[in-house]
Amino acid sequence: MKKFNTYYFSVLYFFLIILFLFSNVSAIENKKFLSLKNKEVNLRQGPSYKYPIKLIYKKKNLHVIVIN
Repeated sequence: MKKFNTYYFSVLYFFLIILFLFSNVSAIENKKFLSLKNKEVNLRQGPSYKYPIKLIYKKKNLHVIVIN
């Protein structure tokens, strides 16, 4: 009976840890993971070409995160 209780609590503990780790999945849904196609890409402050350039990425296939 004691082995059964420890097994039960260990499975419950493992399930709670997994549940806790994957509980943030819904908060990350607004992020996209992309890679750059060109050798040189401008990062602007806003959504149009009128905004000033903040950074220039100079690496092709660089992985970036787009946050909405």
